[in-house]
Amino acid sequence: MKKLTYLVVLLFSFATYAQQSIVNVTFHDVPREKMDEFLTLHKKFHDVSISDESTVTGGGIFAHKYAGNYSVATYAFYNSESDLEKDTAAAAAARTAYWNSLSDDEKQVVGPQWGNYNKMAVYNHYDEIRISNENSLFWEAENLDWSTNKIMVVSKYNVKWGMNQDFNAGLQQNLKNYQDSGIPVAVYSNRHLYGAGYSFNIYIFYDSWSDFAAFEEGNFQPMNETSKKFWASVADHEDEILVMLGGIDAETKEIYYIK
Repeated sequence: MKKLTYLVVLLFSFATYAQQSIVNVTFHDVPREKMDEFLTLHKKFHDVSISDESTVTGGGIFAHKYAGNYSVATYAFYNSESDLEKDTAAAAAARTAYWNSLSDDEKQVVGPQWGNYNKMAVYNHYDEIRISNENSLFWEAENLDWSTNKIMVVSKYNVKWGMNQDFNAGLQQNLKNYQDSGIPVAVYSNRHLYGAGYSFNIYIFYDSWSDFAAFEEGNFQPMNETSKKFWASVADHEDEILVMLGGIDAETKEIYYIK
């Protein structure tokens, strides 16, 4: 339970409002029939990439369910852009050291595994880097329990030029609706920095599919002026639904999966 609490505190990197946090998101187009193999190898080669020089502070792994053009999304969090760069170099050095430590027989096994993993991980993938700060949305229910899989809805927005005030007012109203409904268990947000992606993302977590459906069913109501101005400020929008599978432990930095 402690691990899972740490995961989500760091997963969206909003616990410390005084500083910015960086998230590196990779979207993988892994065939569904190879998902178990990919997840096993992803943990294996992530874990051997850890060293005393690792700077990753947490992360999450999600299976894609609806919308979008990928099957797995991996999130890795850092305190700064420079830490992300340092971690990339440190991971490469750790993998090299791991490879050099293997016997010839072990290399005969690990080599094909590494090649197969890279083929699945790299094929048709894309990345984006996002940022959160003291202005990001952050809310968690008092009874929040991260020991089970969660349903995550990602709402993505591009905002029209000069209309941030109307957009932000709508966000605050939406956040209050989430809170007052008593159904979602957490809400976070971040902004686009580099790579492909929308300018603003909101992440809404539910305990189950039935909770998600209950919120959607109860959320149909006429738009007020704040809602109308909010949608008038939106240039582009899409939603995606994912299932949380696990993450990067904040203490060991190893990947684990929720059972």
